[in-house]
Order: sequence, then C-alpha cells, then structure tokens
Amino acid sequence: MKSKDIEIIEVGPRDGFQSIPQFISTSDKVRIIGNLVNAGISRIETTSVVSERAVPQLADAEAIIMATKAFAGCSSQVLVPNARRGQQALDMGATKLCFVISASETHNFKNVRQSISGSLAEYDALSSIHPDSSTMRVNLATAFDCPYEGSISEKCVSGIVEHLVSTPHQIELAICDTTGRCSPLLVSSLFTFLSSEFGDICSWVFHGHDTYGMGIANCFAAWETGIRKFDASIAGLGGCPFAPGATGNVATEDLAWMFEKMFLNTGIDLDQVLQVAKEVSRIPGSQTGGRVRDALSGQ
Repeated sequence: MKSKDIEIIEVGPRDGFQSIPQFISTSDKVRIIGNLVNAGISRIETTSVVSERAVPQLADAEAIIMATKAFAGCSSQVLVPNARRGQQALDMGATKLCFVISASETHNFKNVRQSISGSLAEYDALSSIHPDSSTMRVNLATAFDCPYEGSISEKCVSGIVEHLVSTPHQIELAICDTTGRCSPLLVSSLFTFLSSEFGDICSWVFHGHDTYGMGIANCFAAWETGIRKFDASIAGLGGCPFAPGATGNVATEDLAWMFEKMFLNTGIDLDQVLQVAKEVSRIPGSQTGGRVRDALSGQ
C-alpha cells in the first residue's frame, strides 16, 4: 500500500455528532464509523467521555469505545476534559486519549469549567496515567480567536504549548481555529512561529472550522508551513456549543478532494466517503457544510 502523504483525522463522530440534538442510535453511530474505516480513514475521534447531562448525544461512549475495537485498522481517540474523565475512558477500554484546553480563559471556563492553570494541572495528571503505547493527543482550542476575548496572541499560545510539551509523554498537538474566523495569513504565521519555537518536539495537527468559508484555504496555508495532519468532519458536521456562531468543521470530502487534486495521497476512497457524507447529511438536526458533496452529485 502506498504510504500516505497526508493524514486526515475524522472527528465527525464526536465533534460533529455532539451538535445534533436528536439522539443518534448507537448502532447507527457504529455503522457510520465502520463505513468511514472502510473508506480508508484510519484515525477517528469516535466519542467523548463527558457529563451525559451536558452532552446527552455522547452518553453511549462506553458502547462506542467497545464496538469500535472490532474495526481492524481503526485507531480510535476519545476526547476527555480532565483526568477523572480520562481514567473513566481508560476503564471503558480507550487506548488513546485526547485532552482539550483553550488558549482563552473565558472559553476554557465555559467549555470545561476550569481556568487555564486548572486545566494544565489536569493535563499533568492525565499525562501520568496515559498509556505509553500510544501518543497522547491535545486539542488547543481558540488558538487564533475567541468568541468572547477576540484575537489570541502567539505569545499566549506559546506559553501554553511550552507547558504541554514539558511532560515526558510524547504528544500530538492540534492547533484549533475554533471560531473559523482566522485567515490563511494567521494560520501560516502561528505555525511558522510555533515551528521556530518548538520545532519537532511534538507532532502538529491543524483543526479548522469553515464558518466563514475559509476552512480549505486555511488547511492549505497550514500545509504550506509543513503540516501534514488535519482534522476534518464528514459532511462538514460540527460547531462548538461554547463558540456562538461557529459552524461545522472542514468537510472531510472537501479536504480529501483538494489533496487528491494536488496529487497527494490521503489513503481515502473519495467515492466511498461521499456516500457516507450523503447519509450523514440526512440525519435530522445535522448542521452540514462543504461543497464537494453537492458539486459531484450534480455531475
């Protein structure tokens, strides 16, 4: 099999599904995840262990974690907001955790009910229990812009990253445009700055939203700075509940199509992904985005 030039990490089953009010049956979630795996997507954020009252859509986290173990070639990551939830996820059978922290104090408190310093303490505790067999993933939300505080400085981001990479555990760090308000220039500037400050001390990922139609352009800007891992959501599902006005993530099918046209291998079968995207777009209450799905359907 040809090695991948680009790794697209699918976050729809967590980041996308959590924004849908009507509960999606566990069997449907598992089937959709399986179809994504069959389409060539090997990295998937399958669920999150959080308060069932806060995010009722993810109340079946344990069932999802156990079911997805049956998919050969599927590397599943599970989002957690603190060490207690991380331990619960590990007890449920998770092997790769994804911790979330915001670069904005206001957003961090609204998202996880913690100050940034409190979340960093939780991160340290989580790092101490994370399995050595897999790289720990960290999402740095509002790294460019906050819906409450506005622009976030590179110095602020750098200070948090410095703490995150200080632990002995190898991490993968996703720099997130949570609101979708940043531009390619800002993406290029921040990744260039972080590369000069920290080099390859960790593995970098770009997580973009398409609120203002800049998602694909921002991904391209990240690629130009050397980023080769990208989060995306099938059919453009998503939208942070604590970022007013933010819509879905960059659509998986759009990102795969762009890189395919650049002759870069993602390992994804675009035709199969489009079929999953069409199904997901029909889920009641789903907020979808992207262009490729409709464009190719009209041919």
